Amino acid sequence: MTLDWFLWIAMAVGQSTLSVLALRARLKYTWFARYIYFATAKTFTLMAIAVFTRDLNLYIAANSTGSVIGALIVLAVIGSIWRQVFRSEAELEPGTLTRFRTLVLAIVCPLCAVLIGFFRAHSSHNYFNPILNLETIVLSATSVTLALMIFYAKHLGISWRAKPAVIVGGFLWCFGMNWLAIFMAGQEAVSISTAQRIGQAAYLVTLALWGGALLRRERVPRKTTNEKYDQILREFELREICSTSLRTGQPLA
Repeated sequence: MTLDWFLWIAMAVGQSTLSVLALRARLKYTWFARYIYFATAKTFTLMAIAVFTRDLNLYIAANSTGSVIGALIVLAVIGSIWRQVFRSEAELEPGTLTRFRTLVLAIVCPLCAVLIGFFRAHSSHNYFNPILNLETIVLSATSVTLALMIFYAKHLGISWRAKPAVIVGGFLWCFGMNWLAIFMAGQEAVSISTAQRIGQAAYLVTLALWGGALLRRERVPRKTTNEKYDQILREFELREICSTSLRTGQPLA
């Protein structure tokens, strides 16, 4: 078995395992689960095209279409994580979401223009250049959006729970390494096959991170017992006040 086939099969097995874990975990982030299912289907589709048709044009078309659809699903994942991490927009200062969107567009649009204008892929394989350019734009936009969400949350003083932090970190690692590999391939610093192997290896690391996050159970807040409630009241000398309020029916001042 060649290294390429080993990486493909490892990805297929890892994605299938992650799909099962996502089904069992009943994630709050439904779009993340949908991304996992879509990525799994995309991998098996590309493998089937490579094995049964060996049609390069069909492979490129399927890969390009899958990349665009995958990027749109990732944007939906970012939106669902935004709602979980940043809570509802009503709880934030008015205009927070608008400022974040403006910040993303102000950075992503010029970045994409610079990449296309000055760092366009010019490998010797002309049929790969369009897909390299598309992948560069898609990965740049999603990576920058994820990074800005992390910094914006820190700016607002919002803490992250374990699962969304690992999900975003996994995306950022995978997209960042894939962007670097594809950019280097477009500039002929590495071969197309080497770039693909780098991206697949980075994705396997991300699958391992996500699998660990799905297996880890988040702590569920326990219901306060009467004994604990009495202890808290005694500690803050509120027991007598609460008892008097309950007897008289008067609210606490």
